[in-house]
Amino acid sequence: MSSRSDSAEAQDRSKLIPIGPCAQISNCSQTCTNSGFTKGGKCIKWYPNSIKDTCACFVNAPTPAV
Repeated sequence: MSSRSDSAEAQDRSKLIPIGPCAQISNCSQTCTNSGFTKGGKCIKWYPNSIKDTCACFVNAPTPAV
């Protein structure tokens, strides 16, 4: 059993939208926020065998109907 969190981070990609390689995005979370993703984002390995991290933004929660 691995103690690394990479696979745990990538397990639910349905709540994330990849926007590009972290190597080219200096501040992933801030870039996501500036792009309208209010929850920000983080660098993750999009696929378990990825060599480079991908900046992925957290999908905004849908606004509940009133």
